[in-house]
Amino acid sequence: MLIVPKKIIIIGAGGFGREVYRHLLDLQKVHREIEIEGFLDANLDALKGFSNVGKNIIGNTQLSQISIDGFYICAIGDVDIRENIYDKIKSMGGNFFTLIHPSVKISLSCSVGEGSIICPGAILTDNVKVGKNVIMNLNVMCGHDSEIDDHVVLSPMVNINGTVIIRRKVFIGSSAVVTPGTHIGENCKVSAGSVVYKYWGENMLLHGNPAKKVKLLSQ
Repeated sequence: MLIVPKKIIIIGAGGFGREVYRHLLDLQKVHREIEIEGFLDANLDALKGFSNVGKNIIGNTQLSQISIDGFYICAIGDVDIRENIYDKIKSMGGNFFTLIHPSVKISLSCSVGEGSIICPGAILTDNVKVGKNVIMNLNVMCGHDSEIDDHVVLSPMVNINGTVIIRRKVFIGSSAVVTPGTHIGENCKVSAGSVVYKYWGENMLLHGNPAKKVKLLSQ
């Protein structure tokens, strides 16, 4: 059978970009069609000192032109930057690669949108809906019937319980817990280790156990 190569370009050559590179190497063992072209980064020296990374920075993030044949994956954790990059590349006719690490436990009833990154050890149980351009970092757990909208970033060890709704461009810090049936509005940020128990609206910084509003965030 002819294997059609998927040439992948990683946007962001920082720490998470290097992690994504390793995840792709793991995926190559299962999917031989994957080819890693290299990185794009505003700092052309971002990989200096990391000689064990087998690919180079092949361009910056200006994105004045893109590879129509390539597949992009955004390894930048800032939700606003992620959204801007995704929208720009899509408007130019580009494609994104959806990375689900081989170690992820995901039910066939779940769905994952284009350009999302599901990192090692993550668990998606039943009927979980993950939007476009989402990061679910190491060992994130997402319970039944939950919805994660576009451009959300879930840091390592975040625990999303059942029937949770997380709206667009939410950032949740490491080891935070979102309890069953909770709703977190668009553009909220939840600090590491916090426990969210109730409905929250948009544009809020939440912190603590129980999580409380620290301040309103600019839109």
